[in-house]
Amino acid sequence: MKQFVAVVSNDSGKITKYQDFDLKAAADSHVASFGGKVVEGLDNNLVYWDVSGDLPVKDTDQLAADDTAREWSALRSERNKRLSDTDFHAMSDVTLADNMKSYRQTLRDLPANTADPASPSWPSKP
Repeated sequence: MKQFVAVVSNDSGKITKYQDFDLKAAADSHVASFGGKVVEGLDNNLVYWDVSGDLPVKDTDQLAADDTAREWSALRSERNKRLSDTDFHAMSDVTLADNMKSYRQTLRDLPANTADPASPSWPSKP
């Protein structure tokens, strides 16, 4: 993201149309032609910025919540992959060993038993 953003339209402060510029004069010129306002110092996470006031405000709580949701999703995806890698052990014509039962149950319980989705304690595959 460049230093100056010409916000051409927003919906309740959330940016819906913009153009970014290196020079304030270029951003001012764009706003003069198309309307809106110039804001400075936004990062690439435009969806989290509210530009309805005099100064832009970043919703860091929502950013953190979305990051955590992505981490939980990644944990569940990896857990599901590890479960599917052992599915053949649980076929109807195969007797599932106790250590494999325990491993698979630990994987299924992992989200409920994990405090930080970014650093889960993965069980060892038997």
